[in-house]
Amino acid sequence: MLSLVIRTLLHFRGLLVPVALGVAVATAVILGALVVGDSMRGSLRFIAMDRIGFIDSVLVAPRWFDESLAKNLSLGDSQSVLVHNVVYVQQAVAENGSHRAPEMALLGVDPDFWELGSIKPKVAPEDEELVLNQTLADKLNARVGDLITLHIQSQAVVPADSPLGKRDQDSVPLPRWKVIEILPDQSLSRFSLRSDQRPIMNAFASKRWLQNALEIDSKVNALFIARAKLDLPPSMVSSQSALLEKLSPSLSDLGLSWQHVERNFPDKALGEVSTSEGAPVASKVLDYHQLTTDQMLMTDSLSEEIMNSTKASRPASVLTYLANGIQRKSEEGFIGRNVPYSTIASVDWSVLASMLGPLDNPPSVPMQKDWVVVTSWLADELSLKVGDRIQVE
Repeated sequence: MLSLVIRTLLHFRGLLVPVALGVAVATAVILGALVVGDSMRGSLRFIAMDRIGFIDSVLVAPRWFDESLAKNLSLGDSQSVLVHNVVYVQQAVAENGSHRAPEMALLGVDPDFWELGSIKPKVAPEDEELVLNQTLADKLNARVGDLITLHIQSQAVVPADSPLGKRDQDSVPLPRWKVIEILPDQSLSRFSLRSDQRPIMNAFASKRWLQNALEIDSKVNALFIARAKLDLPPSMVSSQSALLEKLSPSLSDLGLSWQHVERNFPDKALGEVSTSEGAPVASKVLDYHQLTTDQMLMTDSLSEEIMNSTKASRPASVLTYLANGIQRKSEEGFIGRNVPYSTIASVDWSVLASMLGPLDNPPSVPMQKDWVVVTSWLADELSLKVGDRIQVE
């Protein structure tokens, strides 16, 4: 039997040898691809893990908040949780003479920030001093002792894509900051939350001096959270819901303000006098609570959460906008003067009805879709009466 097999192989060797070689080549290619793919996957994982160091969780807020908020996370867990306040400017521009780096990041950190990684500068930066990573230094052709100018976009209260935001945001210049050290592209020197493979250009400054330069007092916009000991379970600092619940930001941290608005008429303090006969008796004409934001526009997600959580109090949302001008209009054209820089608010009719009439007999809903209610002051300025039309710019 064996001799038959051998004779068959020898007889068909011209056909079988190329097949065997093809199988060998295909096997080598597949094995090589698996090895290279595994190696690349391991390399990418190493790069990703190396540049975040021992950081387990990162909170980056769209606004500044007081750095004392971090105490809520470390309170009671100071032996297990490390919380670092960071001023994290993800988009900045650096200039060194004719050399320019338009897509760099600037981090304001404390000296203990470097404990989260495997490298650190020999001397922590202080007054208007910078530590650069090698990629940024190469881009700027910078050396130790050079003076770098930084341009940081102003932290506008309203985003640039908002109707009330500026289209061309001003920048805050930080001129002549001295380079005191250049770190190799390792560990935290190439820290980034980006998932792409673009070159990472980072500059590190003293958190306190950067706060002074940006005039933000003791505020930050990022928290870096890590386990104090690596043998602790990662879930201790990686649960987003648990961290946010423990963080417990106040209304002011979220840029919100709660006010109780009351108004009596007549108000003697304002010199008001009742027009009714007899002794004036003050009556309450306004009594409500309002939640406002220090931004011009509240995000939809935040407003929806507030509306859902306060349903029992029958909340009403209000959108207030700045009108460039308001003018009376007729079929022939505009009449009278234009009143500039007025505010116009969009509210549900039920809110206005409670202000315009008694609660037991509120005014009926207007039939027109383009109705508007104006104050007596505006009506006097434009000589308006019920039924007139106005144009808002």
